[in-house]
Amino acid sequence: MISTLFISCLLAICAFTSASASSLASSASTATATTTENKIAKTCTLRPLGHGRDDTDQVEAAIAKCGHFGHTIFAPGEYNITRKMTWDLVESTVDLHGYLNFKPDIQYWLQPENTYRVIFIQNQASWFVLTGHSFTLNAHNTGGIIGNGQSWWSYFATRAREDGDGRPVALTLSNVTRGIVKGFRIEGQPFWCNAVADSREVVYEGMVCNCDE
Repeated sequence: MISTLFISCLLAICAFTSASASSLASSASTATATTTENKIAKTCTLRPLGHGRDDTDQVEAAIAKCGHFGHTIFAPGEYNITRKMTWDLVESTVDLHGYLNFKPDIQYWLQPENTYRVIFIQNQASWFVLTGHSFTLNAHNTGGIIGNGQSWWSYFATRAREDGDGRPVALTLSNVTRGIVKGFRIEGQPFWCNAVADSREVVYEGMVCNCDE
């Protein structure tokens, strides 16, 4: 199923289903992303550090290097993310075969300085923002985001919930033009599954938002 968004803001909580098959891109790298360059393009490949280690630095380094006019390849596995993150993508491709696992530290994420406020509706928080133009993010139906939603749902089961209280939207596209997100899975979102703000010519293909854990 393909949905094209021409509106400035789209909110979806638990919806789009459809698989997108793919062949596995070659994996490489050690603790940091390795890069090969030529006159045409750049390629960055990385794999999870494992053993509970923080992957945020290597993920940001790969996107900084290859997010513009390049190709970033994530090998399968879980990448531990411990702080808010923006991917600025320009004429590039990201193959995300694994999951970005956002740590379930509720008190950390509820601090306003630890999330972005780019969604004008209800001043909602975001911990992961895509921006830029002319890019494709393909998770091949084998990757996406782990939101550790059960921790959030249990926490707020006995606490008041208010708009803009800091519960993060799992995936946010902000100021995007001609962006494609394919085969992307969001497992256990803390709040809204995804949002698109101030963007145009955005295509979701095979988005899956799963509330079960």
